Amino acid sequence: MQAKSKIKFSALFHSKAGIVVATILGILSAFAFLSPTIIPSAFNEIVLFNIVERFLHVAHGADRGITSAAFAVFFILFYKKTICAPDSEIFGGVRYSFLSLLFSLSLSVALIVGESFRAFGDFSFIIGYRFQMLLSIILLLGYTIFFYTVAELAVYYLDKIMTKHIPYNTADNEFNNKLCAEGAMPQQRMATFLLERRPFLIPLCILMICWLPIWLIKFPGILTLDATVQLAQFRGGLAWSDHHPVLGSLILGALLELGSFINNDDTGIFIIVLFQMLLFASSCSFALLKIRKWGIPLNIRILFLLFWALNPIFSNQLLVVLKCNISNALLLFFFVLYIDFIKNIQLGIWKKRLDKHIFIHLGCIVAVGVLATLIRHNNLYITVISILLLLIIRQNARQRIAIVLAAVICFAGANIISTSLRNSLGAEQGCISEALSIPFQQTARFVFEHPELVTPEDRAAIDAVLCFDSLPELYVPWLSDPVKDTFRGDTSALPEYFKHWFQMGMRRPLTYVSATIANSYAYFAPVKFTSFDRDYTRAHHAGIAFDDEFENLFDFKDTYPHSVRSGFQILFETLRRIPLINLFFSMAHYTWLIIFMMVVLLKKSCYRAIVAFAPAGLMILTFIASPINGEVRYFLSVIAAMPLFMSWIIYSIYIKETERSICSAQ
Repeated sequence: MQAKSKIKFSALFHSKAGIVVATILGILSAFAFLSPTIIPSAFNEIVLFNIVERFLHVAHGADRGITSAAFAVFFILFYKKTICAPDSEIFGGVRYSFLSLLFSLSLSVALIVGESFRAFGDFSFIIGYRFQMLLSIILLLGYTIFFYTVAELAVYYLDKIMTKHIPYNTADNEFNNKLCAEGAMPQQRMATFLLERRPFLIPLCILMICWLPIWLIKFPGILTLDATVQLAQFRGGLAWSDHHPVLGSLILGALLELGSFINNDDTGIFIIVLFQMLLFASSCSFALLKIRKWGIPLNIRILFLLFWALNPIFSNQLLVVLKCNISNALLLFFFVLYIDFIKNIQLGIWKKRLDKHIFIHLGCIVAVGVLATLIRHNNLYITVISILLLLIIRQNARQRIAIVLAAVICFAGANIISTSLRNSLGAEQGCISEALSIPFQQTARFVFEHPELVTPEDRAAIDAVLCFDSLPELYVPWLSDPVKDTFRGDTSALPEYFKHWFQMGMRRPLTYVSATIANSYAYFAPVKFTSFDRDYTRAHHAGIAFDDEFENLFDFKDTYPHSVRSGFQILFETLRRIPLINLFFSMAHYTWLIIFMMVVLLKKSCYRAIVAFAPAGLMILTFIASPINGEVRYFLSVIAAMPLFMSWIIYSIYIKETERSICSAQ
């Protein structure tokens, strides 16, 4: 039956026909990846009539022409050896191919849309001229064919490698580790001894040691405006506000005071950064500890450890004093506990134990979720909804009741504690405008692009909520803060505002869509993006420079010259431009890697295992509604969770059934 359900691509191509098809596909993909993002200004410059010239880049010199030809040859040979190869073992199966095709098509659309917004800030590259739509279709075909082929190859070789190198040992319920075998090299035995005998402590120490050089360059750390405001509130220089959650301000302030008591404020910054790094390293080590219990081999765990240790995104970001770093570490703890809970439910190990085990595990999930919410407000929706989505997993009635109870406790507990802290300090409640980035940006873009379509009634409704006259000059496509800052604070005017907001959107829906994409495309479109102000090479007290009134509250000294930090930043930016290495710096690549892992689970009929990606998916949705486009500090926990998600794929597809049979036999 399986043979009948598959359609071999090789049946469509004879040897000669395969070469022709591979040539066509190769030229399409080469053109897609090499075509410049421009909009023709006149009919005779349309790419439809200059496709050969554009492809060879004759106008840009012979070197580019040679490069283009080399790319074309590479793609032609790639397709000849894969999708057009006779008797292909990979490219068949209607069911599997459809999922890969859907994934590849979606990724290609995101890439083209993102490139259009990166270059022009709207859909101009797609619909800006008569034949731009045709050009977009050509690019779409070239991208989709390549991504489809790579996706199918990835699934095929994942199966091939995992089934060959991951034998399961029923004696101790763990994998046979080849590094422990007789004849292993001494360094292999040492790695095995360290990571197997001390699976939590040794990875933590390795991470701290690997992050140390960059810390020394930026010693004692980088202080931004948000953290400066929180510390100023703690020291009484500003009134308490729940705009930044109170608990986060208390933690940062207490650590700063500890450093001041020991020596000075610079020591306080040192202690805060040390706390952030230790907490984040602990969450990574905890993830390694858990996936070890899942049966993930040591060599794969070493690769994951190197990902955290050598990826400069982590070492660079953790040196910045931010509540987001504490939040990201707690969210990684949440991810680990959440996925481990799903694993235990699917194995059914709690059916033979007292129900107290499920309550203990859920209690840990709730505790971490509440802490994460008290550090960053929008974590409330991520944690509560994620817990409720556990109901999708097959459980008994008592377990379902426990899950619902856990969600209620998480929601109520976070709100009660937050309200109690706010009331005890007399803190002002955070402004609702923080949750309205999307509609405010859409309104500002509408006023900026179509002022003639704004009626007097629309203007009055908008002006009651925002400063209407300032919107055109304050609108920044990738940043909503300037628009949000004009919020007048009158919540009673919001119903009338939303009524006119909806009516304006019906007049120009594409404007609203453009406003949202322009403010978020870096999170889902794999294109080059540079955040607006992430120059953390400045002095560690850089945040104070935003407001002179804070200078009397702190006693910081610039201990390192700016040239040292600037030199490191140049190196950091150089790494971001190196092919393949730059993939580690793009947030959108991680988003699509998560989607691809979900596609793999669908292919393998592991439908309920997809629930494990719920927290990450919810986080990505919140990023789309965030005030700033392309902020790594928001995305750091998702990036750090990649090894965890990859381990879950390996476990769900290649380990779970064997382990389940072992647990059932015990």
